[in-house]
Amino acid sequence: MKLRRLLCAALFLIVGNVTFAGSFINTNGSKDGVAISGYDPVAFFTQKKATLGNPQHTFEWMGAKWYFASEEHLKLFKSSPEKYAPQYGGHCSLGLSEGYISAKPANGYFEIVRGKLYLFPDGGRTKDGAHSWWWASGGGPHRRIPDGDAQWPKLKAKLILTWFARNSKKSSLINRLFFSDKLQLGCGTLEL
Repeated sequence: MKLRRLLCAALFLIVGNVTFAGSFINTNGSKDGVAISGYDPVAFFTQKKATLGNPQHTFEWMGAKWYFASEEHLKLFKSSPEKYAPQYGGHCSLGLSEGYISAKPANGYFEIVRGKLYLFPDGGRTKDGAHSWWWASGGGPHRRIPDGDAQWPKLKAKLILTWFARNSKKSSLINRLFFSDKLQLGCGTLEL
C-alpha cells in the first residue's frame, strides 16, 4: 500500500511538471544547505583524501551548496557533476545498503569503487564505525553496493516527498497520499 502511495506521489510530481532539485542531497549538520559537511567532492578523487572546501569556491547543484578547495576543483565539478558527486546523494552507504537513511553528517570517511564515491558518517563509538562495518559485515562493496543501488530509488523518493511535504503549498496533497487510502480529484476519487 505504501509503495503504491509513493508511486502515485512520484507520478504526481512528474505529470504535474513540478520542478524539484536537491532535497535528497546530504546536508545533515548544515543550517545553510551545504552538501556533505563542506567536503570538496573532487578532492576525494584528485587528492585521494577528504579535504574541506572553501566557501569562496561554491557551486549550487541539486538544491545544495557544494564547497571546493580550489577554483580548479570547482571547474572540474561544474563540467561533470555526476562524475564527482557522491553516490546516494552523499548519504551513508552502509545505511543505504541496509534500507535506511542515516541522519548523521558526512565526516570524511569514504571509498572510491569503480570510479564512484561512497561516503560514511562518524561511527559513534569508533570514528570509522560505519566505514569499517561496511567492509566487515556482509562482504564489503561487492554486496553493499548492489544492495544500496536497489534501495536508493525508494529512499530517494521518500526524501523528495518528505521535503516536498514540508516545503510546498501542495503539502496537504502529499499528506493525503501518505495517510489516506483515497484521494479526491476533480475528475473523481483515486483509490490508492
